[in-house]
Amino acid sequence: MASYRDYDVIPGVTVVEVPVDEGGYLQGVLFGSHFGLLMKAHPYDLTPDLYPDAEAVVLHGRQISLSQGTNLVDDVIYLLANKDVFRSGMDPEAHYFQYGWKEGRATESLLDAAFYLSANPDVQAAGVNPVMHYLEYGWREGRDPWLFFDTDFYLRSQPDVAASGMNPFEHYLQYGRYEGRSPNLFFDSALYLSQNPELAAIGGDPLADYLETGWREGRAASAVFNTRVYLAMNPDVQLAGVNPLEHYLRYGRDEGRVINGGEPATITGVDTGLVRDGEIYTASGRLLVDDPDPNQNAFAVQPETGKTLFYGDYDYLTLLPDGHWTYGYYNPNVPNLKLAALPAGAVREEVFTVRTVGDDLHEIRIRVEGSNDLPVIGGGQSAQLDESKSLIAYGALTIQDRDTGESEFREGQYAGAYGSVALAANGAWEYTFSGNAEEGVVPGSPHDAATDRIILLSADGTEVPVTVQILAHGMAADLVL
Repeated sequence: MASYRDYDVIPGVTVVEVPVDEGGYLQGVLFGSHFGLLMKAHPYDLTPDLYPDAEAVVLHGRQISLSQGTNLVDDVIYLLANKDVFRSGMDPEAHYFQYGWKEGRATESLLDAAFYLSANPDVQAAGVNPVMHYLEYGWREGRDPWLFFDTDFYLRSQPDVAASGMNPFEHYLQYGRYEGRSPNLFFDSALYLSQNPELAAIGGDPLADYLETGWREGRAASAVFNTRVYLAMNPDVQLAGVNPLEHYLRYGRDEGRVINGGEPATITGVDTGLVRDGEIYTASGRLLVDDPDPNQNAFAVQPETGKTLFYGDYDYLTLLPDGHWTYGYYNPNVPNLKLAALPAGAVREEVFTVRTVGDDLHEIRIRVEGSNDLPVIGGGQSAQLDESKSLIAYGALTIQDRDTGESEFREGQYAGAYGSVALAANGAWEYTFSGNAEEGVVPGSPHDAATDRIILLSADGTEVPVTVQILAHGMAADLVL
């Protein structure tokens, strides 16, 4: 699914029409609520439309206000998820309160009816509608409507909401999540929005973004709960692909699992290396971690492989939990073409940021040096000149050089014993016969056959000999022939 960063934001929209047939089926569009905002898209359209300011949705000519009743039941999604209710024409909230909750139907909002009943067995035993119970009694009793919403915390941290007497979860759904108000101790909405300005710009829901994509990108939930640390310290959670904050709230806090890095670590050891094309193919070293926090004297790696790979511009770095690292991999049968492309004198630097299980960072720097690779030269390196026909001979060279920018020749004039060569960068050359009076070889006058050998140069200075056979001219033997 596309990220919200790819969405087209259309401000000022008040009504969104979603084409739905009488059976409640969407007609060629996708519709949902992502990041707390309405979204509609054609299946083959890579740029869905986002409607942050929608006030109503029209389903098959039926307008549904997004502010009517309670937002603890999502009217639009409820109808789309329950086609029988859509076809009946019944009001979605009325259906849920009269029938839906008894049938185990979801509210399709963030209020998790199954969670609420599971966490409150007295409510379940009493056979009470979970939404109605939370609206009338639950929030006043400090009960939570969703795993990620702490009713007491929200009221304590938002005194204006507490003073208003408004249901805290309804306030969060309607206002709080877009205003950077935090739903629980372990998720800091304001911090998350400050670290993700694109989300803040469209007025999205920070917790929804974190639950959908943020945790996979290693984004911090808060200063209290560090996503990377939790996954690094709990490889079983990482292997299971479970949202770390969800795991902690369901199980981890009761199990006493580590949720942040604590005191900073001291990292020492070898953190620099050198590779040189054609000479030094790999570099290695070891970093040592001294962390005052227990069980954090190691580096974070992928649990399924026991190591982490960092890909650079020229090669990759492998890091093990004990701090051993290696840059590069040498195989004489498979040359590193990226490294080979660096010409002599070229110097680059690769920088890799490694992370301890306590979320402390350190840089490993690799100096990458180029060297000269000899080119492979072919094409016409010889020609024959018959001055009775022309004083010019032609040829064309080819070149392949792995060094960047060196698959060409040094254009210019090159002098020989009997003439000169004009060489182009692409390898085309032209020899002009001008003779050598001291040796008695003069154009237009009788002379014996001669051979001119001229040294041309490639871009990196490799010498390329070119030979021109000059036929005899005006001599007795030549005349007989």
